[in-house]
Amino acid sequence: MTSSSLTNDNKDSTSWVWQSEDSYQKSISASHPQVNQIKEEENARERVNFPTMKFMTILLLGIVFWMGVAVTGTKHEGRHDKYGLSYDTVEKWKKPAFPPEFIWGAATSAFQIEGGASEGGRGPSIWDVWCVESTDNCNGDTGDVSDDHYHHWRDDVELMKNMGLKAYRFSISWSRILPNGTADFTGDDDSGVDGINFEGIKFYNDLIDALISAGIEPFVTLHHWDLPQS
Repeated sequence: MTSSSLTNDNKDSTSWVWQSEDSYQKSISASHPQVNQIKEEENARERVNFPTMKFMTILLLGIVFWMGVAVTGTKHEGRHDKYGLSYDTVEKWKKPAFPPEFIWGAATSAFQIEGGASEGGRGPSIWDVWCVESTDNCNGDTGDVSDDHYHHWRDDVELMKNMGLKAYRFSISWSRILPNGTADFTGDDDSGVDGINFEGIKFYNDLIDALISAGIEPFVTLHHWDLPQS
């Protein structure tokens, strides 16, 4: 049935009555009371469910809103940046997450970066020997050259300064200080000590002085599993 229909009046075949959809539905309801009852029950359920759904929707929106307030901890002041973020939130993110006394820096170990394995009076270390015993031990690598820090430590300090580092932790290669593994304090050389490589001591002293001059605090690792082989 369309939205409207034409019917023929049996009493007068020449007259036509325009019957609207509304009158048609009324005629159906009159002839079929159960249809009207079903519609009334559906309307009643809708009248009950709509306020409940409306309340639940408002309740959920309120929960989401207050969760957002609790997470951000900011008050909406109507000011946002180009990304839609509250300026109060942005300002809170700018606050440092680390305490003022926290020091940013970098860390290395002697065998990994120094190189110069046989220069400056350095003796072999346990890592030098172990790496050449088998190619499986160090993937075939050695510390003979490495990052060549021994020859480029001034450049490395300048790089750290330009990066804004405030601290540098490095380890001592004891093979560079005690090439033979021991020191004899009864020695008869000019220092009165045998076995100490003063050229190696000077290397670390110069490095520490350069770090301090660059505003970088030195942290020395006394033992990083880098002992003399002797």
